[in-house]
Amino acid sequence: FDLQPGGERAMLTLSDGSTVLLDTAAQGVLATQARTNILKLADGQIAYRQTGKETARVLYNTITTPRGGEYSVVLPDSSRVWLNAESSIRFPVHFAENERKVEITGEVYFEVVKDRSMPFRVVTGTTMVEVLGTSFNVRAYPDENSVGTTLVEGSVKVFTAGDARHIAPGQRALADNNGLINIEEVDVEEIIAWKNGVFLFNSESIDEIMKQIGRWYNVNIEFRGDPVDKTFSGIVSRKSNVSQVLSLMEPYGINFTITEEMIIVEPVD
Repeated sequence: FDLQPGGERAMLTLSDGSTVLLDTAAQGVLATQARTNILKLADGQIAYRQTGKETARVLYNTITTPRGGEYSVVLPDSSRVWLNAESSIRFPVHFAENERKVEITGEVYFEVVKDRSMPFRVVTGTTMVEVLGTSFNVRAYPDENSVGTTLVEGSVKVFTAGDARHIAPGQRALADNNGLINIEEVDVEEIIAWKNGVFLFNSESIDEIMKQIGRWYNVNIEFRGDPVDKTFSGIVSRKSNVSQVLSLMEPYGINFTITEEMIIVEPVD
């Protein structure tokens, strides 16, 4: 038995609570809100285009990806975002005059259009990331102990209730549950590999690898037997069936049993 990879799947929730399944929606105008057309483009991407002077009333939309889904959106200011599996972004149909603010869960990659008069702010839980124009990745899954912000280019500042730190390209700020921020040097290509369509593991624990596999293949993970304390490195396309990803680790004494709803992980006796 094998599992197919995830794909472009997402739901758009409009300000009135109505929903649109983006992966099955036809190309063209999906809805019009606050004098803004919400479009599905030829490449499947979602974009927001103003049709007239913006209204005073602020309306919010939310795009949510399921386990086994990812999606790309062009925000009202022309910034682009990519949502990894099991993620969401909430944003206004048009941004206010003095700031661009969005709220996220899960993992989202941003390419923000520079506008010095309107800082771009990303809020997730008690952490906020502020930028003017830059490329960065924010990872904030609820089953992880910290919010990770990785800078690809430009400059960002990460805030919590008790700390605030600037980071440089190639650095990641980890904000823990106590509001403390730790900065570390990272391999950016590894962090954003998901956005580029690959799994890239560099001395990664099997726990972390299986979390990613569970989200992307929409499957539960069960560990049996003694804990596996090895780390693994390798690269494989996210378009691969799950057996191809697991084959990276099988030569190292790990057995995987794949069913429709679960992958059982256990060391070979």
